[in-house]
Amino acid sequence: MALTFIHKHKTPRAMKNLNYKNLPVYYYWNKKAWMQVSIFNDILLKLNEKMKRRGRRIVLLIDNAPVHLILDETREKLDSVEVKFFPPNTTTALQPCDAGIIHSFKCYYKRLFIQNQIDAYDNVQDDLVEVLADYNIFKALQNSAEAWSMVSSQTISNCWKKTEILSPNDEIEDDDSILDDFEEEEEAELERLIALLPEGDHLDAREYINIEDEMAAEGALTDDEIIDAVLNADKEEEMVINDDEFVPILEKVSLKEAEKSVDNMIRFLYEQEPEFGEVNDKLRILKGLHKRVKLHLVKNLKQLNLHNFHDYIADNNVV
Repeated sequence: MALTFIHKHKTPRAMKNLNYKNLPVYYYWNKKAWMQVSIFNDILLKLNEKMKRRGRRIVLLIDNAPVHLILDETREKLDSVEVKFFPPNTTTALQPCDAGIIHSFKCYYKRLFIQNQIDAYDNVQDDLVEVLADYNIFKALQNSAEAWSMVSSQTISNCWKKTEILSPNDEIEDDDSILDDFEEEEEAELERLIALLPEGDHLDAREYINIEDEMAAEGALTDDEIIDAVLNADKEEEMVINDDEFVPILEKVSLKEAEKSVDNMIRFLYEQEPEFGEVNDKLRILKGLHKRVKLHLVKNLKQLNLHNFHDYIADNNVV
């Protein structure tokens, strides 16, 4: 199941011209960047459809947060997903996500983020670019999806075992220390990357992983703000984007530019020495992509020529 990504803006500048259906996450927006009842129900329907296509029926365990309200019209369609709520005040003890899955995801995401910043600094120092590249919402979205894909099935299984929701079985390790050891390895790698950042007063890995928890506590909303957000959830309109108004809008990549880029990648792989590694599988994918781009390019040229022909007929009164 893909991640759900909730942002403050419907169309951020960094994501202009993108087809949101192709994103590696489910993208939603509202001015508070909060989960909402409408979003929650849409996700349930997506999960139900996914399970139905696979011929599976599942039980979904979730906490009883107020936003986890199942609408009547949604409940009628849930034929492959049965929702069960945790008892009040038991989420931290029973929720597998809280048992280490979220921790693992945050470790991987912050490793990707720091590596992105290190690469950006290196590009400036190597004179490849003049200005330090911004870390925008599109990069954050892609790194979030990649981080989620890096969370292993073994980590998820161990977290389920840790909550003792499932009965012990041979597929899940009995030693709880395995999960702790894995978390230490993840944090150690994050610590190594933090040390590569430019000099400054850096947080340690565990502080960095949990910094959002502290920020959330400090910036908690008042009851009036919460009520306002809930009451006006369906009345929000796209606002003027202030927080990224200086982020450049990237021009849409043309088919000709895409064809040239794929051609260059194919040539690059053909030029590599054996130490680069096996390239045949990558070449097969790129050649398939090149063929698809080429077909669309030819199709567009034919349409353009036909359009120009009709214009010529009209302009010259040819009968």
